[in-house]
Amino acid sequence: MAVDRPVETVFLNPWDRLIGPNRYLIELLRHAPELARRSLVALPMNTDAGDEYSELGCKVVTWPEMALVHPRITARHLAHLLSAHTFGLARIRRRLRALAPRIVVSNSESLWLGGMAARSLNIPHLQIFHTLTFEDRLGQRPKLLATYLRFIASWNQRILAVSHAVEQALERHGVAASKLATLPNPLPTELPADDPQRVHELDELLAAHDPVLLCAGRISPMKGQDRLVEALPRVVEQFPRLLCCFAGRVGSADGAEDTVGFSHQLRQRIDELGLTSAIRFLGECDYLPDLLRRADLYIQPSRTESFGRVVAEALLCETPVVAFAVGGIPETVGPGALLAPRDDQDALSTAMLESLTQPEQARSRTLAGRRHVLHQFDANKVAQQFLAMLEELTTQPFPTHSRA
Repeated sequence: MAVDRPVETVFLNPWDRLIGPNRYLIELLRHAPELARRSLVALPMNTDAGDEYSELGCKVVTWPEMALVHPRITARHLAHLLSAHTFGLARIRRRLRALAPRIVVSNSESLWLGGMAARSLNIPHLQIFHTLTFEDRLGQRPKLLATYLRFIASWNQRILAVSHAVEQALERHGVAASKLATLPNPLPTELPADDPQRVHELDELLAAHDPVLLCAGRISPMKGQDRLVEALPRVVEQFPRLLCCFAGRVGSADGAEDTVGFSHQLRQRIDELGLTSAIRFLGECDYLPDLLRRADLYIQPSRTESFGRVVAEALLCETPVVAFAVGGIPETVGPGALLAPRDDQDALSTAMLESLTQPEQARSRTLAGRRHVLHQFDANKVAQQFLAMLEELTTQPFPTHSRA
């Protein structure tokens, strides 16, 4: 492979859209420009994300083997895994040997090939854990979960968690504390300015509604839109002009969750509850700051959430937040949100009503949350911590054996 400049860091990145994990890495590299210019980012296909990395100065390549490992057992998926972890592993190993980077970083907990290839070449490897789904799906089978995490930890010098909640879960299930570190989502101090055309479209969409609620994320069981739907009738009763916007795409039936079936059931339930006129599905949106600034309330009803980047962005936009107290959400919002116990739809509706009927208290709480986000997740500070970690991992001796 011809590369026009030496590559010191290889980022293996399976995400094909500008969702949280891509935004995490892009924001790190944006605030570490020298690292970006010395880095190669491998994506599974050409996407808008690739354009973002190129603009930052990264070398961007397409490696089809960079695909997520999903736990669904289908013939098609198993065939892909077998191919990727034999011929695909050999190809990645050859590429890494030719590039000779100082370190390889896998930007997902659901990507195995990079760690395997790097370990076989004695190249340091760092793996970023963006979710808590490993605990949510395997928590009832602790021996299997511990074995799975030991398997992953065996090829990593360090596992990087995006919140203390993720780090604590990993340690709770057997990963050695010496292998763990937390580096939260880097957030800019200012989000993108409103786009005039989009503002006009949004104003037309929202003009007849008051209040406007927003919930963002892939339409899926994990994101918990069904819990929000169940909580809405009580709120709509008091606010009949309410509009709740769901911003997020429906995926497929082949991933870790059957989002197609879930979406169908969700729409059926909305019809049964008589909420059709109170809910709008916007699809996947790349203009969330515009939406957040126009929402009266942002709601995050997730069943599990490692960090909650959009929650933090809502607070930066001075939009009140209500969420379930799951995973990393409490540490993300600090004093800035009303939190309900997981899956308690009555508590969720109570928190929504309190935020909407007590605007002065909601604003005071939101401003406190904004200060918390600016202090804890400043992108410049987080990027410097990441650079220090890379320097540590590339200067310390690579262990002959690795234990979880």
